[in-house]
Formats: sequence, structure tokens, C-alpha cells
Amino acid sequence: MSIAQRYIRSGVRGSDRGGRIGSSAIGSGAPVGILMAEMTRRLREARLLEVRIDRCLLAFAGVRLSDYLVLDTLAARRGRARIGALADAVGMSKSCASHLVGRVEGRGLVTCCAAVVDGRGIEVRLTDQGARLRETATEVYGRLALGPETVVEVGGPMLRHVA
Repeated sequence: MSIAQRYIRSGVRGSDRGGRIGSSAIGSGAPVGILMAEMTRRLREARLLEVRIDRCLLAFAGVRLSDYLVLDTLAARRGRARIGALADAVGMSKSCASHLVGRVEGRGLVTCCAAVVDGRGIEVRLTDQGARLRETATEVYGRLALGPETVVEVGGPMLRHVA
């Protein structure tokens, strides 16, 4: 049983106004437990969508979603960024971003060097190979935004076989 389910079953309510969150906070006046359950449901849906996108990018472009986000962020920043800025942009810790950058660097998609500005930090740069892979992945990603049925023959079988 999830925390939200236990919370709802216990009948505990999280506000001093009869268990309801006021309109200034959320606007619905719904009990906190119901809002938590809805939030949990939406987070699960978002995570499942993320997994499907990851699988499709891997199958059709040969790149994971996290790798794509790094390549896309670098492209948006004229091909270079510090690891800390990448971590913030893709929503992960510096440690995770460093590991991820090491993985894509091993594939030749980025290079790392001392930061141009002060020489203290590490700057990540998009390679030509990384830029080409990003273009392919962006085509797949864009088609996914239109709907799964639009990703056909971008490099393999129809999307519905992957997702």
C-alpha cells in the first residue's frame, strides 16, 4: 500500500481548516489525501511516458532520453556548457550529470575540457557526431510529440512494437 493510500485510509487530513486546502494554495478545496493520490497518479503517468520515450529514442535513434537531453541542452547553448549548468538544465545532481557526461563522452558525442572562462570548471562540448545524433533523435522526439503512430520507419519498425 502506498503512502498516499495509507494516508487516505487513515482519515488524517493535513490542514487546520477541516482537512481542506484553501483556494489560495490550490484552488479546489479538495481534501489533502485526494490531492496526494491525484498527484501520485499523475507522477506515475509521467514516469511511464518518460520510460516509453526513452525506449523509443533508444530503438529509433540509438540514444537514451537522458543522453538526448544533454545533447539538446548543449545544442541550445551553442554547443558548450559547464557540468553544473547541464545538471540544472536536465534536472539532476552534478554527480549524476558527471556520470552521464562520462557515458556520452565515451561514445564520442561530447568532449570535456577546462572551462574557457576561468579554467577551474569542466566544460562539456558537443561534437559533430553528437550534433548529428541529436538531429536524428530530435526527429524521433518531435514525432513522438505528434503521437506514437507518426514514428514509422525512422530507423526500424513501427513505434507501437517498441512502446
